[in-house]
Amino acid sequence: SWYNGGCKVRCSRLQTTNDCRSDNECTLQESTGRCRLSCALSAQNDCNGNDWCDWLASSTCVDRCSLRFGVQGPCDASSDCMWDIVRSVCVRSCDTVYLLDTTSQTSSQICTANSMCTFNGTESYDRQCEARCQYRYNNEASCSMDPECIWDTFNTRC
Repeated sequence: SWYNGGCKVRCSRLQTTNDCRSDNECTLQESTGRCRLSCALSAQNDCNGNDWCDWLASSTCVDRCSLRFGVQGPCDASSDCMWDIVRSVCVRSCDTVYLLDTTSQTSSQICTANSMCTFNGTESYDRQCEARCQYRYNNEASCSMDPECIWDTFNTRC
């Protein structure tokens, strides 16, 4: 492709992981090892039409969590993603779905589209969608401290 008055190799044509990571216009899709054009360079229509991108209410396009992280550890360590243990894929964390552009769906629809999330319309806008108790806590002590959650001793989960 043509870029800054010269020819540039497309991201999909870069041969190595290092080549992809060193090109600031490209993003490495961790789950497949493929290199692709970064969502950050997309306009809204392109972003919305791309399965690897999320259009945020702040009018920016970002790479989806599933593109950025292919394994649980780094996914859970990020501030805006969480690991879906049922589908084994990294998804946007419940408490950050409010950042998504909600022109086509309500916040509650976006929130409950992820079975790991629950919607509470009485909370402030940025706290209306949160992880269900069993995904929020993995031990009895933490679970029991949350008034919304109860520890299930039979299934040993919150």
